[in-house]
Amino acid sequence: MQNKKTIFLWVLILLFSLNFLAVMESYEGIGLDLSWVWGINRLNTLPQDLYGRDVVFTYGPLGFLIKAQAYGANFFLGMFFNILKWLVMTYLVAFNTFKFNKEFYLGKIIFFLTGIFFLYQLPDDWSCALSIALLALTLWFLDPKNEVNVKILSSLMGFFSCIILFIKFNSGILTISTGILLALLFLIYEKKHLKNYALSYLLSFSIPFFIILAMYFKTLSNLINWIHSSMSIAQGFSSAMSTIGPIGFTLLAFIVITLYLYLLCEFFARDFKFFLGTLLLAPFVFFSFKHGFVRQDGHMLYFFLTIPFLVGFLSFYVKKIDYKLFLKFFIAISICCAIYPFTHNEKKHLFTSINQILGANKLYKSLLVERQGIYSPRILPENWRATIKDSTIQILPWELSYAEANNFVNWQPNPVLQLYSAYTKYLDELSANSFIKATAPEFILLEFKAIDKRNMFLDNPATWNNVLSNYSIKLKDNDKLLLKKNPKIVKKEFKAVSVQKADFKTEITIPKTTNDEYLYAQFEIKPSFLGKIVTFFFRDYPLYIEITYKNGNKVLYKVIPDTLKTPTIINYIPNDIEEFEQIIEHKNPKEIEVQKIKFLRMLKWVYKDEIIVRWSHSTLQKK
Repeated sequence: MQNKKTIFLWVLILLFSLNFLAVMESYEGIGLDLSWVWGINRLNTLPQDLYGRDVVFTYGPLGFLIKAQAYGANFFLGMFFNILKWLVMTYLVAFNTFKFNKEFYLGKIIFFLTGIFFLYQLPDDWSCALSIALLALTLWFLDPKNEVNVKILSSLMGFFSCIILFIKFNSGILTISTGILLALLFLIYEKKHLKNYALSYLLSFSIPFFIILAMYFKTLSNLINWIHSSMSIAQGFSSAMSTIGPIGFTLLAFIVITLYLYLLCEFFARDFKFFLGTLLLAPFVFFSFKHGFVRQDGHMLYFFLTIPFLVGFLSFYVKKIDYKLFLKFFIAISICCAIYPFTHNEKKHLFTSINQILGANKLYKSLLVERQGIYSPRILPENWRATIKDSTIQILPWELSYAEANNFVNWQPNPVLQLYSAYTKYLDELSANSFIKATAPEFILLEFKAIDKRNMFLDNPATWNNVLSNYSIKLKDNDKLLLKKNPKIVKKEFKAVSVQKADFKTEITIPKTTNDEYLYAQFEIKPSFLGKIVTFFFRDYPLYIEITYKNGNKVLYKVIPDTLKTPTIINYIPNDIEEFEQIIEHKNPKEIEVQKIKFLRMLKWVYKDEIIVRWSHSTLQKK
């Protein structure tokens, strides 16, 4: 009977762990998301472009490992990492199954079956971070006398924390913070563990860290720039990308979090070690909530998939006397999360990835063949390609597929890779500076696009200030422009005109200018104290600008408060590529001349009432 139970558990372990063996898709195509995937893969084959110096995208130099395309060794490195991740997860799950609470077969079966249901839909990038949660829990409940396993698991945790940091910065901060929290718990409650854990973790973290530093950053200053910029992206994401979704799912998430907190309270007196183990998962609970509900769309699945998995894994460590109580919480949380209508990925069958591994070379060749057809809609006319030739070129705001379709051998990545992700004034200025450097691209391929009812022109004023001053139209069609760099690089300087105080209740009238010159405005819109707290623990709420044109037309755009601190052309605001073309040519078109603007906030208490407006004119200085 015992052997049958063991075999059955092994079958469940394998089925459960196969969810961490990702399907190797092509990840190639046209559009915003597939373009940045192409970008991080292409960057790994372009050693002249360094992270921290040339590009600061939130996916780091190893981002291609979880979105591997058939460029150079990317595909096979991604497959190797995929297998390695699966082997580690299988080892962890098996180790915990047969090491802890050996008599709780029913609980383990419920956990595996629940996990198979939820993890079937788990995004591949998130499964990397979850491996750290499992490692941390296993180490916390492991007997300190078992030094060999402590060293092995600590080394795995350090190694994967380092790799995840350079795959995606946000996930890396999460995994590192979990490692630090575990060290603090050892320091306070399990000092015997601390030495073996700390030495093994730091050694296995440091070795790949310095290798990656040498390969992808070259200098420490580049690494520091990447970290600083990635923190700026994380900071600005909540404001720029905030999306409000159905209130029902928000309430459901709060119910799940309340159940998790209640579980913590219940075990505080019952089993303090178990309580601390549950507390160790708090960074993952918080991060998955933020990740799912700052941008409340399909990202919600991160939260509703993660929580049952994390809580369910605690079933390996709960004492027999408390098991029924724990099981009630686990089932209640799982039912709440199962209410969310997950979208199944038809390609992600459990054994598909195994077939891919066995036929890796064949799959690689098929991806190369498919590539030509995928990018054919983005092939430019012959005269465009003849004009560009081998010149350096940036593509704005995000459709990087043009570079692959037209074989731009000197494609130059924008510092934030895709302009929509320049969520802060700092990031906008990084992008802007790339157009006034000696290495500024010879051409810019430009479309007029934005997401979430934003306006590209208002999103990144620093970038457009430099582009408008230093580039002219070379070619154009109905959808895009090809801009060519002017012979002399100039930099805008701004002369203050006046300062005005306004608020959210009144419209701001645009002052008249002489000779129809461009008028610039800087806006200081500060969050309230309560708004800062809500933003940190939950999300920001969108800020909008209502534009009234002199011809009577009105439009409403979502705006980013931090980037509007930069002088922004405010008396002419384009809404499409034709109107943007007239701005570049300095035609000052009357149909987009602005008469009044008004800022609108979704919730009154998120932002302070007072708005400071600084009006200015520009002058040009040669560099």
